[in-house]
Amino acid sequence: MHVLQVCLPDISFAGGVQRHVLAVSRALADAGHRVTVAAPRTRMETALPSVPPGVELVTFPAVGPHPYSLSLPFLRRLMTAHYDIVHTHNFHLLPLLAAGARRRGDLVVTPHYHRTDVLKKDRGHAFVAALKKPVLRDARAVVCVSSSEADLLARDFELARESLDVVPNVVLTSPRDARSNRSSPEAPLVLALGRLVAYKRFDRVVAAMQYLPQHRLVVVGTGPERARIEAQVSSLGLGARVDVRGRVHDDELERCLDRADVLVAMSQLEAFGRAVYDALAHHSPVVCSDIPAFQEAAARFPKAVRLVSEAAPATVLAAEIATAAAAGPVDVDLSGFSPVAVADALVAVYSR
Repeated sequence: MHVLQVCLPDISFAGGVQRHVLAVSRALADAGHRVTVAAPRTRMETALPSVPPGVELVTFPAVGPHPYSLSLPFLRRLMTAHYDIVHTHNFHLLPLLAAGARRRGDLVVTPHYHRTDVLKKDRGHAFVAALKKPVLRDARAVVCVSSSEADLLARDFELARESLDVVPNVVLTSPRDARSNRSSPEAPLVLALGRLVAYKRFDRVVAAMQYLPQHRLVVVGTGPERARIEAQVSSLGLGARVDVRGRVHDDELERCLDRADVLVAMSQLEAFGRAVYDALAHHSPVVCSDIPAFQEAAARFPKAVRLVSEAAPATVLAAEIATAAAAGPVDVDLSGFSPVAVADALVAVYSR
């Protein structure tokens, strides 16, 4: 079958959704399907990722701020070209509404939805969310990346919970011997990664470092909270032990994951929580917030994932981090998250 994967802007940015779309597209192509990945592009100067044989990558210039960017060439392509399946990813305006406008009965939607409080206060987003309700209801299939996302989506959009499929994001595993690059016992490395926005609560991780004098923290990611996080590091006198690196290339991200003794994720809201699974794939234990998406990870891997309440003080979080880091590398079975397993599950949805 010919599958169109509609990604959010910008495919060249190494975010969780973009990485998932490219990985599952490769697996679908390897299984003999024809795959086109289409994405609006607001950063035209950025180099595009490489794609394997069997995957066509098409991008279109888009204007306007994300998530409200628009692309007329993208809309024209979407409305005129023939595909067996149009699978749109993310809850943002252009991919979802544009794909829904086809009205051809070939639409599959993966919202990656987690209802951020910031977006709820945005009137523009509330208006757009109202427009998306009929698209979600008319889609031939809605695929959620976790059971917690499916529960939330069903409540917020009045969808029948039993009608929602659950297929996780792709997680790429790392060999155990890559852990040879991990940091020394004298300086355990704490890793926090993701977009630097308020609800991710990187400030909690930084605050905990006050009580971990033998540990180092690397923060990977960029976003509107970066200046505030850097100011917090400075005010607490942690500059010698906390490194806020910003956005990094994939190879550097892999090195950070390989060397980390523990990953900490204190986000208040997640649909899946890619950082947690990326850490587990690199054999690092995880300390994370006690939210539904992370509760699923802890239920699957109780010896590798520790939950910390949002109300817990920095001293408690620090103690959990120290305990997890001292426990050493972990081995968990992530075969259900492999590109082949995820692609097979999606093909079952497409075929149905």
